[in-house]
Amino acid sequence: MIWNWIILLIGLVLLYISLVRKDVLCFIASLITGMAFWDRHFSSGKFFEILLGIALVLFVFKMEYNVYTFVISLRYIKKRMITWFSIIGIALGVMVLIVVLSVMDGFRKEFISRLQGILSDIIINVRVADVNYDSIEKKILETPHVKTCAPHLRGIVLIGTSQYYVGGLVLGIDEKKEFQVGKLQEYLVTAYKEVKLGAEQLLENNILYSETILLSWQILGGEYVQADGIYPEGMRIVCQENYTFINKQKPENKDVRFQYIAYTFNAKKQIVCKERNLSYDAIKSVAKLKEEEEKDWARLFQKMAYSINNRKLEDYMAFFSPDLVFGSGSLSPDKPFDFKPSDPNELLEDIRPVLLGYELMKQLELKRGDEITLMTGKRDPKEDKLKAISRKFIVVGSFRSGWQEIDAHLVYTRRQDLVGFLDISSDVNEISVSLDDYQNSDAAKDLLDKKLNDKKFYLTSGKAYNVQKWEELRRSLLSAIRLERMVMAIIVSLIVLLAVVSIMIILILLVTEKTKDIGILKAMGASDHGIMAIFLFNGLFISFFGSMLGSGLGVWFSLKINTIADNIFQYTGFRLFPKDVYYLDRIPCEFSMENVIVIAISTLVLTLIFCAIPALKAAKMDPVEALNSESPSLKLWKRKKSPSSHAFSAARNTFFGVESVAKEYIMGHDKLRIFENISLDVNRGEILVILGSSGVGKSTLLHLMGLIDTPTEGLVYYEGINLNSYSPKQQAKVRNQEIGFIFQFYHLLPEFTALENVLLGAMIRYNVYEWSYKKKEILQEAATLLEKVGLKDRMTHRPVELSGGERQRVAIARALMMKPRVVLCDEPTGNLDEKNSLAMQELIWKLNQEMNQTFVIVTHEERIARKGNRVFRMEHGKLVRVEY
Repeated sequence: MIWNWIILLIGLVLLYISLVRKDVLCFIASLITGMAFWDRHFSSGKFFEILLGIALVLFVFKMEYNVYTFVISLRYIKKRMITWFSIIGIALGVMVLIVVLSVMDGFRKEFISRLQGILSDIIINVRVADVNYDSIEKKILETPHVKTCAPHLRGIVLIGTSQYYVGGLVLGIDEKKEFQVGKLQEYLVTAYKEVKLGAEQLLENNILYSETILLSWQILGGEYVQADGIYPEGMRIVCQENYTFINKQKPENKDVRFQYIAYTFNAKKQIVCKERNLSYDAIKSVAKLKEEEEKDWARLFQKMAYSINNRKLEDYMAFFSPDLVFGSGSLSPDKPFDFKPSDPNELLEDIRPVLLGYELMKQLELKRGDEITLMTGKRDPKEDKLKAISRKFIVVGSFRSGWQEIDAHLVYTRRQDLVGFLDISSDVNEISVSLDDYQNSDAAKDLLDKKLNDKKFYLTSGKAYNVQKWEELRRSLLSAIRLERMVMAIIVSLIVLLAVVSIMIILILLVTEKTKDIGILKAMGASDHGIMAIFLFNGLFISFFGSMLGSGLGVWFSLKINTIADNIFQYTGFRLFPKDVYYLDRIPCEFSMENVIVIAISTLVLTLIFCAIPALKAAKMDPVEALNSESPSLKLWKRKKSPSSHAFSAARNTFFGVESVAKEYIMGHDKLRIFENISLDVNRGEILVILGSSGVGKSTLLHLMGLIDTPTEGLVYYEGINLNSYSPKQQAKVRNQEIGFIFQFYHLLPEFTALENVLLGAMIRYNVYEWSYKKKEILQEAATLLEKVGLKDRMTHRPVELSGGERQRVAIARALMMKPRVVLCDEPTGNLDEKNSLAMQELIWKLNQEMNQTFVIVTHEERIARKGNRVFRMEHGKLVRVEY
């Protein structure tokens, strides 16, 4: 079911991307994903894989795989320490969510198991007297999906000793049938379980209380015994069991307490019988062991003492057989109501055995073999009064379901021992039913209800047999469990959401910091989609590796949670889930790979949605404002819309230029017109210089010619084509392949070396596949260009390691990398000293002569203008030809 909603979420993300990018193929992919969801959720699911595959192919086909998106994104990640903290944040969030859901699922499974407790799959309350159980049982067993059933006689009683009484519930059962239907046999507290519980309590006391308790044994004697119906066969070792209490504050203060114990060992030297609280007279007759034999047994007891005193419970329990019994009132899991006294000569007539809940047994301070009284009220038909009657029972054992309500108030006994005792005329007032598969419980319930409650069994007050599923008896608690899991999942999911939002904030700060880089990339031909991909990939990288790391840690933590909890308890005394509160031997943890996959995918999808916000803002950033921004601001994210250009009716013979262009800015309520009606033709192979003082609009005109800004009026043409009629993607291609840029402030990417900065145009042009087989050739061209501009030995240096003149040389090599038809130079020497300025001029003129490269230069320096083939001066928004 959860996969259906993941598919729906993916479809919504595709729809979101298609609307943001105005992408038809992505929109079609989202529709096909929706069809796949519909086919899987509401239909047969036959076409699910095909539809989902088509949607994936369409989406992958539309993704932009240009080299620069990956290279730049990885460089941004590599150079920012906060990225790795974000990965850790995502990992912790994912890990916590996986662990919490695993533990919650484990608790839910354990809780439901215990909540069902002694209840079978279906419970039938019998509301009629004088029931013929055999005929009812036959009807029940003939019902489809029913496996077996068992009769009960239930009643409310007072359970007491010689000191006090407590209220409780007695349940008369047929043990053989009950073991087939319910879980009583699983819950029986055997001698082995009781020893383990006592050992766990000893370890807990050693950590929590002010005294350390050390356990040791002193061998008094031993003999080989045969099985006699009470004791099993084996070597019976009699010893003194010592408990040494040592004050943690004053270790010299010691208190020793002891009791006489007899252990019977089998051939594997495992304890199969334990006799407690022996009298001194009972041990005097036991023969002493031989010296060597006594040493061997002493070594075994030393190992037992070492294991328990060093908190190694499993090692200690290895000395006890799972079939361990107590010599007095031993409990057989197969025959729980069998009872044998410790004295073979003692005869007990009319024994009525009972099994008590473990907590009830502790509360009444009882042990096996003790006598209890059950008291109930019974109406005297002659006097029509309710009289108290009581009956003696013998405690033969206990059970522990882990559910307080059951363990502290329930008593099991044989059904025949309650007949005539309870104020019930029938010997059955409840029937437990076990099914072959609980998934069929609704159908089985309806069938049983129809079969048992026919017309002759109906009472005037209702049905004779009330058929209920066990869940209906525990409806409120089950609802609380579901609600708790949902609330916990939502609360912990907020951790992941917070981590994803932190990624978004990091990307917003990154976009702000890299404003100039975005301007450079757009000027060099990067598309809006490519800019988006850089920041989306950045966020997805953090999310992916954080999710993978968190998933791995979550899986490991879930599988090792009990080992971790034990180590914490061992060294700090702090137990994550105290046994006296939760009644758990171990922390239940139900690990689900489906949960891991859902959490990881959800994290990636959330990251994609949240990271789309800063990525979209970066893609819509105005390149001119970005390049001119000294202190990047989020206000730069609003791009001016290009107005409709004048129609270009006829082809022109000129190579490149502008016609009747104007540019104005809106300053509040006023309009500031920078220039208007400017026309300029650029010839192939010439150096055209636009001279003017600062602020007259010469750089603005250059930006219009370079397609990184749009004119208010007029148009830009290239080879007779109106470039303003091109789509943004087509204009980006022209900037990348036909126009080169040289800026006053170099605008090199600080994370790239000189060689990589020169390669930037090629990275923007080629996708991953083209780059893979052209890389060697492209690298050679870039190295040749750097050698031409005199930077052969500085290729691997980053911009921070280069002088101003060297940076501008790198910028020139970068502008020439894609063999553009025209290079636009914006104050190329404006940020250089006189020496480097002259060197730069000579380099530009040299490249013009050797490569016939066309240059359009805007400058305020007269000495540069004098060397131009044609010179124009910009004044008062007009271009005037200047002759030198």
